[in-house]
Amino acid sequence: FLITGILLGQKQKRFGAYIGGFYSRRAKRILPAYFVVLAISAALFGVAWLRYWYFYLGAMNFLIPLNLPYLKVHPLWSLAVEEQFYLLWPLAVFFLNRRQLTVLTVVLLIAAPVLRFICTPYFANPYSVYMLSPFRMDTLAAGAFIALQWPAIQAKAEANPEFRKALARTFGSLFWVGLIAALVLNTLGFLPASGSRIGSTTLLESTLAISVGMFGLALIGVGKRALSSWPMVGLGRISYS
Repeated sequence: FLITGILLGQKQKRFGAYIGGFYSRRAKRILPAYFVVLAISAALFGVAWLRYWYFYLGAMNFLIPLNLPYLKVHPLWSLAVEEQFYLLWPLAVFFLNRRQLTVLTVVLLIAAPVLRFICTPYFANPYSVYMLSPFRMDTLAAGAFIALQWPAIQAKAEANPEFRKALARTFGSLFWVGLIAALVLNTLGFLPASGSRIGSTTLLESTLAISVGMFGLALIGVGKRALSSWPMVGLGRISYS
């Protein structure tokens, strides 16, 4: 959502300024903290991981699926997904119009769970489906889709209180359906990296529904007082996660 909005706002620039400015901002945002994490982790866990240093340039999500030695910093796999997204999505936003981007996000939203369902039995390591970008692109596509649709939805919600209430009910229902489904699936043993088609497909979609439901409620102003408090705003300034 955030990155798509930023890119759409910069789209009128020439390509060099558009892409250069984007990567400059991302590098300043990510690399200082990333290098500090690598340094601290090397001090704690040793430097055997340096044998595969090139994976740490944006392919950290391949380490566990390939059974390679890795730093005991598991969230690095999701940073790799984010970095791979940064390589491709700016090009899509620059060269496609809003309608084409909307179609693309819908295709990605459908393709990711289908790929997880098809491919899960073919991976010996279940973390392959859990960590590799093609199988997680629905989460990124969901944020991009909301960013593309939100200006029109926001204008309608501000002009029509009944539409805003219906929107709140929709996002709230999405949250609760996702939460109940996730709890039931978890109780039945269908974990995200359990190696089962149901776990790798349905459970991850349930958590996506939870996230989109919460995010949508926040966007229309539910919980605005708490989210606008100085501790939350202060945290947001230093870490959007």
